[in-house]
Amino acid sequence: MCDWTLTDWHNLVRMISYFVGTILAVLTFWKAKNGLLNTVNTEYQKRVMDRLKEIADKLYAEFDPDSPEYWARDRAVHDEIEQINKIFARDKAEILAFRLLAVWNPRNQVHNPTPKNSWPARI
Repeated sequence: MCDWTLTDWHNLVRMISYFVGTILAVLTFWKAKNGLLNTVNTEYQKRVMDRLKEIADKLYAEFDPDSPEYWARDRAVHDEIEQINKIFARDKAEILAFRLLAVWNPRNQVHNPTPKNSWPARI
């Protein structure tokens, strides 16, 4: 029978795991040398990283309150609402005369009491 102690088995398993790890590291390096580490892929990765940095900077600028591209300064929705309000103020009497304001019924559906195309659109 074998007179190995627990320490001997532990050392054997440790040596085998170091040997397997070394073999895997060498094989990984060889594969990377042929693929990732060649000059064409390295240049491509540099360009990708540069582009990612540009995109990240642009995205950060949209959320930076001191930046001119800050998204909260974009008033596109406010401008559209102003235009709608101007048109409504201009044509309020005519809209109310034709009852074109939407009426909400209990089922939360819009009901328009006038037929379509009965109000001349001057927008």
